[in-house]
Amino acid sequence: MDTLDGSVVLRDGVLCLHGEVDTQLVQLFQRCRPRFDDVRFVDATGVTFIGCAGLRLLAAVSPAAPVRLAASPLVLRLVHAVGMHGSFELEPADPASRPARLAAAG
Repeated sequence: MDTLDGSVVLRDGVLCLHGEVDTQLVQLFQRCRPRFDDVRFVDATGVTFIGCAGLRLLAAVSPAAPVRLAASPLVLRLVHAVGMHGSFELEPADPASRPARLAAAG
């Protein structure tokens, strides 16, 4: 799903978030009724804004098995602030690997 300011792509176990992950974008994405049971990696390194709806989206992704999360400093601060850091295996954001992850996600 894309809006003018952000995008969410889910493919082959990779969820890529980019730009502004706001209520409008999350609602558009949820209309597709995504299934998160096979998500093993979240790339949020390109996120410039994330609202409560975006945090709820992240919460929906983390099943019993921890999901790897690469995120921008903004997202990492919020994940820690709301106590979600234990739901993810956090890894440092590596902007160089972002194009490869996006290509893999379609």
